[in-house]
Amino acid sequence: MPPADRLQACLALTNPHDVILDPASNSVMLAKAGMEIDLGAIAKGYIADRVQAFLRQQGVNRALINLGGNVQTVGSPEEEASPGWAIGLKKPFGAADALIGVIHVADKSVVTSGIYERYFELDGVCYHHILDDRSGYPLDNELLSVTVISDRSIDGDIYTTLLYGMGIEKGIACLADSPDIEAIFVTRDK
Repeated sequence: MPPADRLQACLALTNPHDVILDPASNSVMLAKAGMEIDLGAIAKGYIADRVQAFLRQQGVNRALINLGGNVQTVGSPEEEASPGWAIGLKKPFGAADALIGVIHVADKSVVTSGIYERYFELDGVCYHHILDDRSGYPLDNELLSVTVISDRSIDGDIYTTLLYGMGIEKGIACLADSPDIEAIFVTRDK
């Protein structure tokens, strides 16, 4: 299934009629008056992919691009036996250096979205930056974070937010038709 069709299928699981993608004309239409698209959610992914393309054009065959939450790689580290670049996955709400694990990737992007970096607590309630489009309040589901491993960093930006909003069950269903996208879900019960 082409990427635009996969994305449309995943969007159908959330808001089926609000965003209309037309791959034939490379267009996006917003169905409701007053709707807007803010591209800030995909800016880092777009930039990481452009930097990767520039480095390849310059003949660079090994690089790690880290834009904070978005990591894009070119090739593998210099060590021949290396399984790829070691990317640490932060433990949500843990110490700055606490990890839930390390994954190894080559020529891949690793993007994480979660509720533990940009938030505040008030009266025992955690207010984070991933909002529910129906209520305007922070999304309240079983997840602390979603990490996406993909070829393009912009896909990681799109899918981390999309999958977080869907939750585990719908997120896994969305990924079933996307063999080139992998995800790691971290739940509130860890």
